[in-house]
Amino acid sequence: MRRTSSTPHAASERSLEAALRHSEARLRSLVENLPGIAYVDAIGGAAHYLSPQVESILGYTQDEWLSDPGPAAARFPASTV
Repeated sequence: MRRTSSTPHAASERSLEAALRHSEARLRSLVENLPGIAYVDAIGGAAHYLSPQVESILGYTQDEWLSDPGPAAARFPASTV
């Protein structure tokens, strides 16, 4: 049986988790409402996140763009990416 504690530390941790969820929701709202494409890339070029605007701007869904590096490579030469 797991025991939960209502110590100040546990309350502080819950408060921090709630603040993090709120902050993530605000950032997600900002990114998803930008009039441009936001993305998160890893070293080596593997995209981890691409905002939904890619579809209205470039005509590719997020899944299409993230699953196939071809469209990015064809449209944007390596020297500009």
